[in-house]
Amino acid sequence: FPQLTIYELPNESARLGIGDARFCIQLLADLVCPIGMLGNNDRNKYCFVLDDSTRKFIGLTLADDPNPAFEKEKTGKMQWSEVSLGQSLMYLQSPRFVDRGKFAGIGFHRKGFGSIKGAYARAHIYSALLLNISWLTERHLYFRRDLWLWEDLDFNRRVTAQGGVLCKC
Repeated sequence: FPQLTIYELPNESARLGIGDARFCIQLLADLVCPIGMLGNNDRNKYCFVLDDSTRKFIGLTLADDPNPAFEKEKTGKMQWSEVSLGQSLMYLQSPRFVDRGKFAGIGFHRKGFGSIKGAYARAHIYSALLLNISWLTERHLYFRRDLWLWEDLDFNRRVTAQGGVLCKC
């Protein structure tokens, strides 16, 4: 706990809503996150945002995956494994993830919400996301401060309208 720094939202955030909270997170991340923080010659700043409604993380092993993960055997069926937040973040920070800088944001699949066909999907992201702060700031893309609901949907639509790639993994 002593190594943590806690930031308080401005008083006006109480009347503005969740969009303002996410807007403030983006501004703060641009100020405190170092360039190149994830290594691998990636010259971007990133920020991980997690909703308080997130219960757990789940790792996915696809049917007939040539490289089964999470100590799963090939079964011909998709398999789920409960994983830690740490495992999820290590995946996003891996030096082998050389294309990370091409994404405006990366989110996670949710168990029980439709059929997942592949490990990656160009899709709406929410709840738990890694934002490419550098890419978003260069294009002046921020969460709308006045939105109390669907701030993520509005944000995702504006990001994709400016050519941003949002990916679920």
